[in-house]
Amino acid sequence: MKYKKDTNHNAIAYLFQSYGYIVIDTSWSRGKLLDFIAYKRTGEVWFVEVKNGAKKKLTDDEMLFFSNHPERSISIHSTDEARSVLAHIEARF
Repeated sequence: MKYKKDTNHNAIAYLFQSYGYIVIDTSWSRGKLLDFIAYKRTGEVWFVEVKNGAKKKLTDDEMLFFSNHPERSISIHSTDEARSVLAHIEARF
């Protein structure tokens, strides 16, 4: 079965990289993991699910992942939202 990335996936991953994160694409896992893992060598890590357009609902597997890892899982729907989330994260750390 083939998997598809959301059209805004790469742009959002690049934004995380521009903030110094190392990004590991896990979109191939089809919901068993979220779309990518973003981490810094300091130990800060985020599990990121990218959504775009009408497909904003989490799958059952994604909801399970969020419930098992609520403190580090985020869903992002646009590059503007990614910038806002990253600015908020940077202000906290």
